[in-house]
Amino acid sequence: MCLFGNADNNRIITKTVRPGLSDLIKDIAMSKQRSTRSAQEREKLLEALRQNPITSHYARTALDIYHPNARIKELREEGHPIFTHWEKIDTGKGKHRVGKWVLLHGGSGE
Repeated sequence: MCLFGNADNNRIITKTVRPGLSDLIKDIAMSKQRSTRSAQEREKLLEALRQNPITSHYARTALDIYHPNARIKELREEGHPIFTHWEKIDTGKGKHRVGKWVLLHGGSGE
């Protein structure tokens, strides 16, 4: 059983969820964890881009960034010059068209 509140109308929601999942749901529902997580993902993605160009597939699988496209958009909005090159890769489960991101000018954002 999991109890958590809804900030919009102060309701308490009771729901049965899988063990271990209730804490995650509570964090998402009651805190600003998502924005903190996004900032951590942006930093992780930027650090990886400073080393090498990376694909969206790599960002999802190796860096554990669920929606890297959104993080790239946010990094661009911060002024980081990121170029997208499209390529096809074989993931072992099929061929997919993925974006490969390249950080230009060392990524200073200037």
